[in-house]
Amino acid sequence: MADPKDGVMLAYRHFMTNEYGLQLNQPVTQLKKLDERNQIQILAIGKENTKPTKAFLLIGQTGAGKTCLINAMINYIMKVKFEDNSRYTVKDEIGTMPKSKTESQTEFVTGYLIYQQPGMAVDCNYLIIDTPGLGDTRGREQQQRIKKQMEVFLTDETFDISELHCLGFVVNGTINRSHAYLKEIVMEFESLFGNDTIKITKILATHTDDDTPAVSKVLEDINIKADKLYTFDNGVLYCSNQGKKARLSQMQWEILTGKYEEFFEDMLVAKPCSLRLCKEAIKEKMNLERSLLMLKMHIDNKVKALLQCRNKRKLYEEYYTAMRCNEEFEGEETITVKERFPINGRFTHAHNCPACEQTCVYPCTTFKSAFCSCPSGNKACDFCPCSKNDHKKEGKTIKSRQEKKHVTNEEMKDRYEEAKTNMQNMEELMGTLQEETDHHYKQMAIYIKTIVSHIERINEIARNPNRKATEDYISELIGNVKETMVRGTSDESDREYITEILHALPEQIDQIVLKETSKKTSIGDRFKAMTSYAKHNLNPFGRNGQ
Repeated sequence: MADPKDGVMLAYRHFMTNEYGLQLNQPVTQLKKLDERNQIQILAIGKENTKPTKAFLLIGQTGAGKTCLINAMINYIMKVKFEDNSRYTVKDEIGTMPKSKTESQTEFVTGYLIYQQPGMAVDCNYLIIDTPGLGDTRGREQQQRIKKQMEVFLTDETFDISELHCLGFVVNGTINRSHAYLKEIVMEFESLFGNDTIKITKILATHTDDDTPAVSKVLEDINIKADKLYTFDNGVLYCSNQGKKARLSQMQWEILTGKYEEFFEDMLVAKPCSLRLCKEAIKEKMNLERSLLMLKMHIDNKVKALLQCRNKRKLYEEYYTAMRCNEEFEGEETITVKERFPINGRFTHAHNCPACEQTCVYPCTTFKSAFCSCPSGNKACDFCPCSKNDHKKEGKTIKSRQEKKHVTNEEMKDRYEEAKTNMQNMEELMGTLQEETDHHYKQMAIYIKTIVSHIERINEIARNPNRKATEDYISELIGNVKETMVRGTSDESDREYITEILHALPEQIDQIVLKETSKKTSIGDRFKAMTSYAKHNLNPFGRNGQ
């Protein structure tokens, strides 16, 4: 327990004594909320009360000194003095002792909810949110994992984070040049937030106590959108308060205390920023991701349907020729095989239609406030003609692949006679086959419209707008489909046909996008125009059925 004369009564555990003889004490915490799957926790320090709470969210590169900054904040709040023989330290940090090179920074997003107690330097509660260090040796995969944690934390109703008073970007104030990857990290994580958070964004530069030209130049190069820069030299926090250098260290301590006093005074009068736009920006980006995945599925299905349609027509024409010449027929047809694949990673489930045997909604999560799009009601599904209520929530997606199947003369004779009976002629049969592809054109138009709307909204509300055009996204999708399908097709003629379809697709889609973005008509009129264009201009058969 702290010294009663200081007025702050706080339970702690003595952790260790550092090389300068200072006791390092860990405040006793109570677990308020925990999400083990996404590695998010909120820990409470002190006795709960109903005072207003100020919320800080700190984002920083690995090695920027973010945890030491949090420790310094806690020591300031607890009114620890230079001459005291103890310091507070949160449990994920072992004072100034270096971590092992193989030991990662904390994997959790951790909120420290510090309840105001008599004698503290502040008069309200503080929620200081620590995030894992960015840009470590594990690279982009780790960065995306942290981004997902942030998305969950900011949007999941479990954590009830509705506003922030400070969005702090922690940077190492001793860096004397800009790093391209640091700029990329800042831009990517800025994009999580609405443009209204710029007014609460602060730069917290560590390892320096002055706004040096070097710091300002780096910040200018990185182009972090913020309204104030604070500098903190936290190195004095755990240094010796005895010996020849004690006077100099005390002067540095007093300067540091003045820096935190300025910061917390600013925070005391800071107006909160609602996370409504932040939540919407995250939702729009997640829905954009879903729409792109579904569009890719439609492009993939479209190409497979066209290829199957072309090969069926070829098969029937070869049989018709053989029959007229009174010859035996043998051939090959392209068939579609459906397979199920388990879902791994950030998404938890898909919605599959048993009747159509296809995935109609994916990805979907338990993220109810941001990304769940579970279909419900008796209306037709957006992806297939069946009712939304007929779909099943499953942990697998259904994907199709194509393979060749040998067809005998007897099989073709039965098929042809049945076709003649049911549809009278070959053209009616081929018309039916073409109808199988029409659905994909219409759905492509729907998802292109959706993608355009998501991008437009993101650019309106996000603090780091998405500069990538719709055409760029679609070009990447087409490239992925082409690579996968061409690699998985052994027939040279089929590979050429796939390449031909996909080569023509960008220009055709560009015209759909152009119609969508230039017309100021109703959504219904725009949809009719797009589906009409798709039906009449994306004809897989051509005049001569080629």
